[in-house]
Amino acid sequence: MRADFTWHLGSHDFKFGGEYLKDLHTGWWMNVARGRISFASLPTDIERRFPLDAWNNASRWDLTGLDASALFYEAFFAEEGGQQRGNCPNPAGCGNWSLDIPRPQWGVWFGDTWRVSSRLTVNYGARYDLDLGAMAPPLVGETDVIIDNGLFTENVGYRNDIKDFNNVSPRAGFNYDVSGNGGLVIRGGAGLFYSTLHSNPTFDQQLWNGQRVLTNTFRNDGRPGFVRDPTRGITGEDVVSGRVPLPPQGVYLFNHDHQLPAAFQTVIGVQKQLGQSMSVDADLTHARNYDIQSSIDSNLFYDPATGYNKPLATFGRPRPDYGQLRYRSSDAKTEELKLATSFTRRFRDNWQAGLTYTLMLVGEATTSDNPFCRQCEWGLASDFQRHTFRANGIYQLPFDITVAGAYFYGSGNPYQGTWSWNPFGSGAGTRLRPDGSLIPRNNLQGESIHKVDIRATKEIALFGSVKLSGIAELFNVFNHANYGSYTGTENSVNYQKPVQNLATAYTPRSGQLAFKLSF
Repeated sequence: MRADFTWHLGSHDFKFGGEYLKDLHTGWWMNVARGRISFASLPTDIERRFPLDAWNNASRWDLTGLDASALFYEAFFAEEGGQQRGNCPNPAGCGNWSLDIPRPQWGVWFGDTWRVSSRLTVNYGARYDLDLGAMAPPLVGETDVIIDNGLFTENVGYRNDIKDFNNVSPRAGFNYDVSGNGGLVIRGGAGLFYSTLHSNPTFDQQLWNGQRVLTNTFRNDGRPGFVRDPTRGITGEDVVSGRVPLPPQGVYLFNHDHQLPAAFQTVIGVQKQLGQSMSVDADLTHARNYDIQSSIDSNLFYDPATGYNKPLATFGRPRPDYGQLRYRSSDAKTEELKLATSFTRRFRDNWQAGLTYTLMLVGEATTSDNPFCRQCEWGLASDFQRHTFRANGIYQLPFDITVAGAYFYGSGNPYQGTWSWNPFGSGAGTRLRPDGSLIPRNNLQGESIHKVDIRATKEIALFGSVKLSGIAELFNVFNHANYGSYTGTENSVNYQKPVQNLATAYTPRSGQLAFKLSF
């Protein structure tokens, strides 16, 4: 539901309004409800044992002789019956497998476009947004989970009142026609912008919280028949009723002061008209994104000797009654400063062309290699590209033939060097070498990208307004080797060598033919 109002008063054009979005996420997610077995090795006759046409027919599977290579069986369990129904596999209802997350979203705004003079226009306004329910899904009981990690003490338990109410976003801008005829224009503005969280973190907290969906792992006990009966008769009811002791549960949580992601952007630019068909422009843009969500394991001991966590295998966890606490905080950020320029030659005399060049001056971001030192994780961003250049053109030939081409250049992106090990048992420390030295953030540099594409089109008039177009396109004409991914593991034999990346910008030379009928 949305309402917009406009009020014209002299040189002012006021706009204000509001909107309400009734957003309700429902469904069910019976993840690993049927369980899964991990094996030490793949059977050499796996195609015979598990025929492809019987992927969902266990009666045709051959499980004999697999007990010796089976490691463990893992399954998730939840109370069933009630709640989500519809197409739920359980006619009685999916119970605690169900998702029921109301996400009502509100927004109000006010703005004014003020024509100060024939040359100067100023616009300003503000917006306020609420996303209620994004960080406080129902059906989860509040808990207190006190963690003393040796560096600080905090309560990371569940809360049902995590809401962000401070999402006021003022914005302002101007446009100044220096010449009075549009030949030279200076423009600029600044503003604060808020976003919303994607749904998966909210789903995770409502399901994988140690209350509604439980996990259990059954190790191979060495007795015959493990693959056919890994739980040894234990039922799902035994697990959810508490009759069977469970291992410490790994859960998902939001930190108690979680904020919605925001960005403050400023821009100043100039545009100059050159004759009747050409123009150039330049814009200097700064953007600072903050309150970006990241995930860390908060159930770890701090080690002042390394700055990381103490090894799990030796010291365990501060709360041994819990497993990994996937704590979603909003303390990551990014920042970038770039100068974007362009030249445009509009279509005239059968041809047009365009050039763009962007110089990135600053590009930094936060990662999460060390959960105890967020400021240590601030550095050069992996999407930092110092130089970006594009050129394109179209030429209209006789006989309704059109040819076009485009060239793309991008300087190499930085990427992260790592060491292949898990020294602390938590996945952290991949930038730490065995000798204690730390690999700098995104210390490696990829190769530059060069790519030329061409296209030819021939139009044939059939009858009336009906036309048939034949199209031929060739991509990466010179078959330049472009790489988008590299091996950054220092102790790998493939260190700094490229790996396959199937994104369009990195594909080898290819072409296609097409036909289009228009009428």
